[in-house]
Amino acid sequence: MPRIWHDGTVVEAGRGIPAESVAGLRARGHTVLWHCEQPDPWPLGGGQLIAIDHETGTLIGAADPRLDDCALGF
Repeated sequence: MPRIWHDGTVVEAGRGIPAESVAGLRARGHTVLWHCEQPDPWPLGGGQLIAIDHETGTLIGAADPRLDDCALGF
């Protein structure tokens, strides 16, 4: 799966992000570094998230399936 990163200033779009999506981001004023136009290096790492539904007290977890990560909450 393609990835997108944002450092607060620049959106980095990985290989596999459609050209139409990159054009749409640029049309909305985003500065986009598209890895199909630039050489690697790729940012490394994965992501995990735990969100709290405060109304129900439920924890909702997700982890990047490309890595051997998991999201845990208790």
